[in-house]
Amino acid sequence: MNLKNKTSFYLFLTGFLFLVTSISFSQQDLTPVQDNVYIFLKRMQLQGLIPQYNSSNLPLSRNQISNFLKQIGFQKSKLANTDKNILDEYLVDYSYELTGKVKAENILQGGNILSNKNKYLYYDADSSNSLFTNLYFGVNQKVGNGDSLGNHKITLGEAGIVIRVTFRNILGFYLKATNGEKLIGDSADIQFAINNDIKYKANNKFVLEKKNFDSFRGYLRYAPKNDEWISVMIGREQINQGFGYMDKLYYSNNTIPFDLVKLDLNFKKVNYSFSFGSLKGDSLGRDIPTKIIASHRLNLNLFETFKLGFFESIVSTATPFSITYLNPISFLTSADLNTGQASTESSNTSLGLDFEYIPVKNLGLQWTFLIDDINLKTVFKDDSTYNDNKFGYQLGIFWNDAFTLPGLTFTTEYTRLDPFVYSHRSNKSNYTNWALPLGHHIESNSDEIAGELQYFISNRFNVKLRYGYTRHGSGFILDSLGNLVRNFGGDINFGEGDQTVPVKNTFLQGYRINSNNISFSLNFQPLKQLFIDLNFQYWLSDYVYKNQKYKDFYFNGYFYFYI
Repeated sequence: MNLKNKTSFYLFLTGFLFLVTSISFSQQDLTPVQDNVYIFLKRMQLQGLIPQYNSSNLPLSRNQISNFLKQIGFQKSKLANTDKNILDEYLVDYSYELTGKVKAENILQGGNILSNKNKYLYYDADSSNSLFTNLYFGVNQKVGNGDSLGNHKITLGEAGIVIRVTFRNILGFYLKATNGEKLIGDSADIQFAINNDIKYKANNKFVLEKKNFDSFRGYLRYAPKNDEWISVMIGREQINQGFGYMDKLYYSNNTIPFDLVKLDLNFKKVNYSFSFGSLKGDSLGRDIPTKIIASHRLNLNLFETFKLGFFESIVSTATPFSITYLNPISFLTSADLNTGQASTESSNTSLGLDFEYIPVKNLGLQWTFLIDDINLKTVFKDDSTYNDNKFGYQLGIFWNDAFTLPGLTFTTEYTRLDPFVYSHRSNKSNYTNWALPLGHHIESNSDEIAGELQYFISNRFNVKLRYGYTRHGSGFILDSLGNLVRNFGGDINFGEGDQTVPVKNTFLQGYRINSNNISFSLNFQPLKQLFIDLNFQYWLSDYVYKNQKYKDFYFNGYFYFYI
């Protein structure tokens, strides 16, 4: 058999195997939003292989992802060699969902810990139920050097367990629980880690004890077997919403996961998501014990090349357990008006509209618009009455196989946030969790232009180069008695004074700071489930208002593996 015939036979055999194993073995646990499989699915969407894929409401279940991988597998002949290898890797990772067979090593039963197969401490699975367990070990090395960072080095270690269970193909259980501690470093180094990593900043144990930290993600999730027209999740997990390619205006990765109930409905080209969650509140250092967020997202997958989304949310500390906010079919702004309160100033409502358009193969465009507050009577005013209006904007481009090089992606995004966006005048209902933004990473009263090149050299090795330029208006003015005279709206956790000035709030008002950020990242998997993530960053911050420039270098390295 010649090479051409062998290739044809292999492709036919691959397609046949996908066909005869089309009955999936549902796994109802979710693949975390940080997983590179979502980048692969995005690239395949832009190639036209899975045009129905929508990246604006993540994470997806392993069952949903396996269905996309199956669809890509039918079209494997259209892939470049690197993408074929990446697909093969994921077909192993999701082998149970696709075939009912687990391609893995069972360590407790004598499996090879150095094998290039998937490895589990123990697993057991049949046609309806499954159990997968892993031990997790990780080391985090951080180095800081510069004008604002100082000179710091710290090493932190972490260990834990991961359990995935599915009952009767409809009920999923997931738990990842870890415990860690400082291995090398002093108290100043610990504070350096807290200041520069949300994982440690949002950990009371580490902040108070200056030594140990722990974390967990865990949830229960229900969905019908093989047809996730409805799913319900309760627990703690990271969620992303919005079409942003480099960062998102609605739900992002800029804070830690929070506890929530989430309902998803899918009907043909319509997807609807409702969530109700509990946040860690903070008002200028004062703990807020009851802070909630409720949100709705409606996706309309109108065409293969055009998708439209609507988003709304409300953050409240006044009536945290109102059934009004628990109603999944409502309009939250109207619901807030009907809580019985005289005004809605105690709650923070926002609306959003976004869309994604794919004009040609391998090119995606997205636009996002956020309304934090709006007063239609004053939206065109040029005086202080305009200050009721606060908007955010974002425009992004995703170019797959950029410059005709397979495996190379280029993304660029412009984001602008008006003064006081995400903040709230009560300081209780800011759009934050652990005083960290639920949305985009830049501060209020800022804009950013960013670009990123990412190259998948192989299925286990990719590099990323990113540049971002940010402009920011910061600060506030106090009188001699310490009373607030003017707030320029550049602090997400300090929203007081947005209406007290006799002039219109203008973009980039206040004390001007310009920042350049260059980062280089390397992700390498020398053995299956052994990961090395290295990130190098250089910051140049220009404090224009005081004519000072700060230069900083930051290294963050993660070494972790699962057995």
